Amino acid sequence: MEQSNRLIYAFLGLTVLMLVGMLLSSWRVVLYPLIPVIGICILFGYTRELPGRKWPLAVAGSIVILYGLLFVVLDLMTGGEPTGRTDYVLGMTPPMALYIISFPLLVILAGVLYGLTFKQEDVQEVVEEKEASDELESEGGAR
Repeated sequence: MEQSNRLIYAFLGLTVLMLVGMLLSSWRVVLYPLIPVIGICILFGYTRELPGRKWPLAVAGSIVILYGLLFVVLDLMTGGEPTGRTDYVLGMTPPMALYIISFPLLVILAGVLYGLTFKQEDVQEVVEEKEASDELESEGGAR
């Protein structure tokens, strides 16, 4: 079985698990499978553009691990309650402070990792390969 088929089956299984969580009204069963689903989507996007490279796997894996750790910390902080505690951090409850401060930083980190992955030389190489293959296809189709 090919790697892409395994990823699609994992994607399907996680999506079904999320649907079951929605039917059971369990936010944890919806949230925690969502994190690997995001990683699989990122991985598909990277490997399509830069096939045969190991770096996109590290990018997708690191993003998934960081978001997963953040959600686990958030879940532990709340302890099943919406606000978690009554003390405040920067005028917010600790879970809200973690959410407001950490998530934007992780989004920026994902952008930085994306920028490191798609260097100008790599992108130019991929564009040239696609143009060459398009020219071969158009020449073959014109005959």
